[in-house]
Amino acid sequence: MATSNTDKSLASFIARVQANQEGNRERFPDQYRIIERVDACLVSASKHLAYAKPLFIGPMFLRAHYAYKTAASMTLAGQVPESFVIMRSCLEYAGYALAIFADPQLEDEPSREQVFVNRHADEASMRIQKQEFQIIKIEKTIASCDQKLANIFRFLYDRSINYGAHPNPHGMLTAMNMDKEDEKITSITTLALTVEPLPLAPYPCVSGSTKCCSRKGGFVIEQTTN
Repeated sequence: MATSNTDKSLASFIARVQANQEGNRERFPDQYRIIERVDACLVSASKHLAYAKPLFIGPMFLRAHYAYKTAASMTLAGQVPESFVIMRSCLEYAGYALAIFADPQLEDEPSREQVFVNRHADEASMRIQKQEFQIIKIEKTIASCDQKLANIFRFLYDRSINYGAHPNPHGMLTAMNMDKEDEKITSITTLALTVEPLPLAPYPCVSGSTKCCSRKGGFVIEQTTN
């Protein structure tokens, strides 16, 4: 196993993250403006949470907003697969907030807010909470308000899973270089950070094409050679 001579310290990584964040805001101003507009919408909405009921939807919405800021920061840094982990969290916090808000609150049954808060009371409560907040149920709640929004939620949620929230090929390939010789893979370079403008280009499932998964210009942490 061969490794690069790149400084692998945490301090070096953090310094590169900060440099990428500043640099990519300048390199991709149009894309950054979109990210910024979404954040501005969330900031505007957060101004109306002071008296929101049930009580937990305010903090839940804010957690979604903070997750969005974190995902934006990671994306600008070039932490592409990792950013999708946080994007999934953003979607779930927002979905949970709506589920609690739209609770029908049937008589003689605990509210969704109570179910959520009591998750760790005992094993039975945890099972109930998991069942009540399944993502398919969250999607149905969103659809009851706006079917188009539910479709977008499902698209983004599945995309987050495929590109990094779970270990999947697309997530791996967005931050990996593979070198080939005589149709055989000779080395795989795993990138901690990438500054490619199109890190989410479509990938073939099993074509083995190096051209499709090449990601040059990244910060190499480790290279494994056959």
